[in-house]
Amino acid sequence: MASSATRQLLRGSVTLDDAISGDDNILRKLQYPEQKQRFWTSLADLDAPGNSDEKLRTEIATYVWLEENCPDVPIPTLHAFGFPDGSMFTHPENTPSITHTLWQARKWMLHLLGWSAPSRYVRRTRQNPLQDGYLILSQAEGTMLSLSWEKHRHDKSYRERLFHHLANITLSINRSPLSRIASLTMQSDGCITLSNRPLGLHFQMLENEGIISGIPRQRSYAAVESYISDLISLQDNKILHQPNAIHDWDDGKGQLAALTALRAVMHTFIRPEYRHGPFFLTLTDLHQSNIFVDEQWNIKAIIDLEWAHAKPIEMQVPPYWLTSRAADGFNDADAIAEYDAILEEYLAIYAEEERRRNGVVVEAPIKRHVWKSGSFWYFHAVSIPKGMFNLFNRHIQPLFNTEHPDVSIFDEVFFWYWGARARETITAKLGDKEDYVDRVRRAFGHSTESSEAIALPSGQDDAEIIVSDKELQL
Repeated sequence: MASSATRQLLRGSVTLDDAISGDDNILRKLQYPEQKQRFWTSLADLDAPGNSDEKLRTEIATYVWLEENCPDVPIPTLHAFGFPDGSMFTHPENTPSITHTLWQARKWMLHLLGWSAPSRYVRRTRQNPLQDGYLILSQAEGTMLSLSWEKHRHDKSYRERLFHHLANITLSINRSPLSRIASLTMQSDGCITLSNRPLGLHFQMLENEGIISGIPRQRSYAAVESYISDLISLQDNKILHQPNAIHDWDDGKGQLAALTALRAVMHTFIRPEYRHGPFFLTLTDLHQSNIFVDEQWNIKAIIDLEWAHAKPIEMQVPPYWLTSRAADGFNDADAIAEYDAILEEYLAIYAEEERRRNGVVVEAPIKRHVWKSGSFWYFHAVSIPKGMFNLFNRHIQPLFNTEHPDVSIFDEVFFWYWGARARETITAKLGDKEDYVDRVRRAFGHSTESSEAIALPSGQDDAEIIVSDKELQL
């Protein structure tokens, strides 16, 4: 019998039935309302100490880097920022003239000596009085694109204005290639370095839920393959450490088979000439609610830059949301055809702006190849854990065999090659799922009920498949 019991989340509510059947670890989200007062500061550090400071430093570095290298990219003005270690910086216009002059002299001397010079933001002698870090931004001009998106997205004149602005933002940023796949970060001495791991939204969300990423903060990448390999390993860790990551045997085999296949076909989607670059700062969280426009859809500001990082040019994919679908929401040929038509509009405008600015067209054909070759789906699959399974089965697998998505033989064979203990891993995760369901029921005030018995694969004795979490190794 369906249950009508509900619990409040940070936003909205959830029923017991949805909590049990959903893909998210709802036990984490049920804790958020009680922890709301410190949600935006220290909550992220409970499971991953230092994450909030890391996120702050990468966002600040992105704002400052864009101000210095891409003044035509419309972003709010960064007035001041501070870090938990007490260091505090202010915009030159908000700094006493003598302090600013001394800072400029120091910058000049460091540059003369061949050392790294700090940004133009002036470090103050006073200490940050707050326990946490902060940044102070000006108000963004315009209104969120999302507020008028459905009203005007079918109007070609509105789309064209938006696409011209989007293309110019990317082209402006791409004038300054970066040396590695990484995030910019602001050091406490005021210097920006390309030395932080490439921090993305989905990446840190998993860490904040207690899932080990296996990617240390100081790691960066000189080649595409090692980067993608770590992204796939992160999804392995999601399976290992999220209690409800696997729902049943078929789901377990399907997920492990998909991850195995993503590793196997990686070379198909990475062209050798772009293996080691170029790499460009990419606004990975640029969507309708982070874009502010005027009434005619001219972009006035972009915000929320914390997930920007340097990516390979082929992974700087066109926006997936141009037809109001999620990355894994293209469920049929009509949806793909609609996106293809809109994307051609965007790429034509991108090529036009690229020729106007650079005299040649290089990037637009790369973006078109990424879409036509299927790399578009592959790069999203390795980057978005929640969408990986659907993206692989709907869009990547059919590129190699159109029959496999509809039959079980592929999963039956391929899942074994995920790791030497693939079968034991699925069994252990089904035990985790039963325990998870019991804990969810208790959280909703229900007595625990015995879950349905796990259907073991044929020929496997119960005693052979009992395995502890500590034994789960790839």
